[in-house]
Amino acid sequence: MNKLCRSLILAAPLLAAFCGTVQGADTVEVYVDNLTSIRLPAPQDPVQRQYLGLSTGDAFTLPEVKAQAVIVEIFSMYCPVCQASAPEVNKLYESVEKDPSTKGRVKLIGIGANNTPVEVSVFRNKYGIEFPLLPDSDFLVQKAFAKPIRTPTLMVLKLNGSDKATLVHTHVGKFTDREELLKVLAGLLSAR
Repeated sequence: MNKLCRSLILAAPLLAAFCGTVQGADTVEVYVDNLTSIRLPAPQDPVQRQYLGLSTGDAFTLPEVKAQAVIVEIFSMYCPVCQASAPEVNKLYESVEKDPSTKGRVKLIGIGANNTPVEVSVFRNKYGIEFPLLPDSDFLVQKAFAKPIRTPTLMVLKLNGSDKATLVHTHVGKFTDREELLKVLAGLLSAR
């Protein structure tokens, strides 16, 4: 067996442990206060800054996003499940932006767990992602979880003003049910 095959066989369990392989089967315990206090790098692109409602500054927290809810996808450029989910997450973004009841009220953000700006840019370009993707090369987002997170993890946060947010929905693993998430958003937005 050559060295490459042995390396791939040895790396497979590590990839499986990091990447969500079971659709929505995992539950996550999120420390919302930790998540909402993380200072994320603000997008450099003025269109993405405007989308999030950010005017100035190099960093921001999730509660600073001008929206009623934020969908946060924790992904990794190296995660094959994240790669497989990208087209459906893109469709989710398109659905939110096309629907007058969600456009402007719900924003999507991707956070590249342990990914550099270059890795995030490669993922964005390869999968044609239009919503902001932010690097988390220091894996700061991990502090928001009770246990190590798996990618992809998708969360819906209801923004309660100032620095508060409420976790409304989580999904770990391959994202395939856009309609279910749109129903969650409809219920969340109608409750206001």
